[in-house]
Amino acid sequence: MPERLGLFRARFDDTGAVAELVDDRGTAWFDSDHVAGRFVYLTYDATDYDTWVAEYCRDVDANAEWALPDQTRLGLRESSATARHTDFAPRVSAREFSATPDADVVTIHLTLPDEAISPFGAPQRLTLVYRFSRSNRRVDLSLTTHGKRATRLPEASLLAIVPAIPGRWTLDKLGTEVDPQRVVRGGARRVHAVDGLRFTGDAGALTVTSLDAPVVALGKPELLRFDRALPDPEAGAHVILHDNLWPTNFPQWFEDDLTYRFRFAIA
Repeated sequence: MPERLGLFRARFDDTGAVAELVDDRGTAWFDSDHVAGRFVYLTYDATDYDTWVAEYCRDVDANAEWALPDQTRLGLRESSATARHTDFAPRVSAREFSATPDADVVTIHLTLPDEAISPFGAPQRLTLVYRFSRSNRRVDLSLTTHGKRATRLPEASLLAIVPAIPGRWTLDKLGTEVDPQRVVRGGARRVHAVDGLRFTGDAGALTVTSLDAPVVALGKPELLRFDRALPDPEAGAHVILHDNLWPTNFPQWFEDDLTYRFRFAIA
């Protein structure tokens, strides 16, 4: 059942995401099919890299000696017993409610499936803390990962934000508003580094600030794609919390406990 939290009516689903958010004007920003705050853990296999090479790499025959080690995972196909294209969702293990003078606070504890933790590298546990302001239409969210193990298998974790109302996304990039539907052909249309996101519809505007993770995938989170298609705004935005997909200048395995902070403000 929905609960009154701050200036909102809100409900959470079994993954800890906001599956209903209605503001004090009656606008429903999220629903069961369009959620905010859903943690997504993805794993990849050799066929994903086949697609990436076909779409992104040029003159592969001539450049294979350096391009394939640089852009793929050599040996991944031979590890097909464990490497696979899968997304894993967390499940709520406990939920707590508290109140402060300025906000209603909901803390949600989650676990990931065992098969996502080993042989892959999903966090063993997650903690989501939502703070619903009582003075304005604002929700602050912190997401903390616990017990993430390193893996050399390709992986990514993301936070999904998929509004329920029709509208358009714009990106704040170094103080300039960028329309993701107007990126030059051949440019990075799917993934952007941003200072903030804004979703505008007839009912108002939702501004999303990601304080610790600046890279965002617009539309479906197809990270190993470069097909030049424009992102579908109805598929939302996915903040990339971490990934080990591209070897160039990045570590190929990662383990740590981290906290990511977000702010959702509605005007």
